Amino acid sequence: MNQWIYVVLYQANPLYVEKSKMIRAFSSEQRAEEYVSLLNETPYANQSLKEGHYYTYRKLNLN
Repeated sequence: MNQWIYVVLYQANPLYVEKSKMIRAFSSEQRAEEYVSLLNETPYANQSLKEGHYYTYRKLNLN
């Protein structure tokens, strides 16, 4: 049986996924989606949402 986590990331440059900054991990996809929505409305002060920057989440297999 696969176990998954959902990692919320700050993506400063879409061309360099490996340079994403991990913000938080959740066991539920719904919680990750809600947190990304919240961050897109009110981002951290040191992580602006200027052109090309965004928050997202990725599903990672723990097995």
